[in-house]
Amino acid sequence: MLNKADVVKFRDEVLQRTSVANSNKALKYLRVALNAGYKDGVAHYNPAAKVDVIRRRQAEVIERRPFTIPELKRSCPTPPTSGKGSFCLASTRASDSRTLPA
Repeated sequence: MLNKADVVKFRDEVLQRTSVANSNKALKYLRVALNAGYKDGVAHYNPAAKVDVIRRRQAEVIERRPFTIPELKRSCPTPPTSGKGSFCLASTRASDSRTLPA
């Protein structure tokens, strides 16, 4: 029978191969599947319900920085004032787009 220790082992094995986010997603999908079994009367309880997700590891915290002008020019080869390049600015932050040269 599946128990909490088995679920923790599964979560940790996924973490060894992938990121914290992917490990937490795998745990979430397992919870959903096991919960369906519990609701259908196939299992007496859901052992994954009591397993906590993993917090991000310090090394996985990604620092964000603004795009550089060369990076923006590569991603938007047409000037933003012509109708064709305007969609490129929709995905940039306002602080980045204010620093674009005309």
